[in-house]
Parts: sequence; C-alpha cells; structure tokens
Amino acid sequence: MRGLALLASVALLALSLEGQAAMAAGPEPVEFRDGNLTLKGFLYRPDGPGPFPAVVAMHNCGGLVNASGTIGTRYRDWALQLVKAGFVVLFPDSYGSRGLANQCAVRNQPVRADRERVTDATAARRWLQTQPEVKADRISLLGWSNGATGDLGLGQHAVAGGNASGRSMSAHGFRSSASASKRFSRKAGSRFFRMCFGPNLEVRQ
Repeated sequence: MRGLALLASVALLALSLEGQAAMAAGPEPVEFRDGNLTLKGFLYRPDGPGPFPAVVAMHNCGGLVNASGTIGTRYRDWALQLVKAGFVVLFPDSYGSRGLANQCAVRNQPVRADRERVTDATAARRWLQTQPEVKADRISLLGWSNGATGDLGLGQHAVAGGNASGRSMSAHGFRSSASASKRFSRKAGSRFFRMCFGPNLEVRQ
C-alpha cells in the first residue's frame, strides 16, 4: 500500500511540473478494427519503452476534432497531463471513422452511446492490449458527456461538475471507469489516479 501511495504521489507531482516528463512525438494517428469497421484514433504516449498503464478516452457528442482537424482543447489537456504522469492515452474517433461530424443536435444519432460507442471502447482496449508499451491489465476508461454515457453499457459511474469520478471496471476488461465534464483540473486528475491505483488509496497532495 505504501508503494502505491508513493506511486500516486509521484504521478500527482508530475501534473504540477511542466516538462518534467518527456512525451514521444504525438498525437500519433492509429487505426484498428471494430468488427467490419476500421476505427481511426489518436495515440499519446510517454517517451521510453514502458510498459505503461493506459487510458481509452471517449469524446463527447461534439466529436474528437474541431473544424481545423485538430484534437479539441479539453482532450488535448487531459492527454498531455496523463502522459506526463506516465499513461498511454488512446482517443478512438467514433464519428470521424464513420464520416460523421458533430452529433449534438442530431435527434436520431446513427452512432449510439449504448451500442457503437461501447464497442468502440472495447475495440480500443483490445488494440492497446496488443501494444508492447502498454500494461495489458492496467487500462482505464475515461469519457465526456456522450462518451461517458456510452460507458454505462460497461458499468455505472457518476458525473460531478468538472471532477472525474467512477468505479472499478475489472469485470469488463478495464481497470476503472471515469467521467469528466470539463477540462483537466488537479482535483479531477487526483480522483482519476485514485481509481487507477485503487479506490481505497490515500492520495497525497
């Protein structure tokens, strides 16, 4: 337990120190299969051979990329901070992979949160488990809004303001599940680390 507490303390310290941990060139475009569909996504990873714990990050109904084709600010912020703390981060592009744009105003969405988004998250996890730099039994799930709703197909969790909150997901192949409604914050990052390292872990500030 002391070892885990120390690991969490180091991770939280990394969140507050710019440039303390090196990041490999990224985001890196990747492709993987989801049944008959080729899913596109973006991968962020720390510098070095690993293996590292990983996060599957599910975008909201606005999509993963903005009008200029770059990853949205909130997603980039979370990715950069998680990479600094030693996580590989994979963003599956559920909409772009299917030729779709922003779906927030679409009443009957062709990509459903309780169906396609769930299979996309599972496909992303399985792909990460084949990567040599990833710890196959240390993959967590993070979602925003529509992406977080999709996680309900895998296990219940709660959304509380800008905080990340969630539960263990070991029965579904994920170590934990978390939702975040806003951009990265130290408090949200702290709660996410609690779930990754253990629900009873006392995280030192």
